[in-house]
Amino acid sequence: MSLEVRLMQIKRSKKTPRPPTISRPELLAADGSDRDFRRLVEGLLPFLGIHTAIRDGYASLLGLPGPQYTILLCIRNLESAGPVNVTAVAKRLRTSGSFITAETTSLEKKGFVAKTRDDEDRRKVTISLTEDGVELLDSIAAMRQRVNDVQ
Repeated sequence: MSLEVRLMQIKRSKKTPRPPTISRPELLAADGSDRDFRRLVEGLLPFLGIHTAIRDGYASLLGLPGPQYTILLCIRNLESAGPVNVTAVAKRLRTSGSFITAETTSLEKKGFVAKTRDDEDRRKVTISLTEDGVELLDSIAAMRQRVNDVQ
């Protein structure tokens, strides 16, 4: 073994451990490091990129921006549990209510979302998919299924 290789090994062995990026004991490895957590995060980032590219592809086929397509899917999923409002969508998508309001207004103008004001409290607005919105999402359901089966 060359002197240079040996010096590199010594240098590596004397490295001080990186400070962990988490402190919750249940997320730390047995040796106290956060390596498993970092590995998870590093694995999720490429997945997110792939997922976003696929989402944007679907949205493009439908003539929508990616976020609007995501909002339509979210409304559809939330509707199965009852009436949907801006707050519920914003919480699910972890974004602001004002963003959801602006995007659903645009989707309403396109005919894919209906907004209904509460008769007693005019501040409360229920959002739902219109028949056109349902048909739009259903138009690519078979493609989504094929893509999801591959992932």
